Amino acid sequence: MTVFDASVIVKTLTEEPLSANAILSVASEPHAVAPDILTFEVASALSKKGRYFDLPREKIDDALAALPDMVSEQVASTFLLDKAMSLALELKHAFYDCLYLALAEDRDCDLVTADQKFAAVVTASRYAKRIRLLTE
Repeated sequence: MTVFDASVIVKTLTEEPLSANAILSVASEPHAVAPDILTFEVASALSKKGRYFDLPREKIDDALAALPDMVSEQVASTFLLDKAMSLALELKHAFYDCLYLALAEDRDCDLVTADQKFAAVVTASRYAKRIRLLTE
């Protein structure tokens, strides 16, 4: 089991740096899991690509339709709220990112991210064993 954050999933759905590695990483994990905010974070990123980079609406719709096949389980964020808040305050980092880390902690598994800033914060903490930065 592996937690994938939105930065990785968006790379699997659109063409950008590290997309090939993101696709391989997600495809090789039979049980990908994420907090249920994943859908909204991915939708937000896709809408930005549509607004600023002319990603066609059809490709956005196809990407959103593919999301359930990529992440086999989405966990209610309310279940992770308390742990994520503690992590956000301890790490002095964004709450939304910490929801993914809270899930990795709860499931005793790795979190894969393409977010270098988040990875650096977690790597410098007692949660370093949980994080894997998507690289080339």
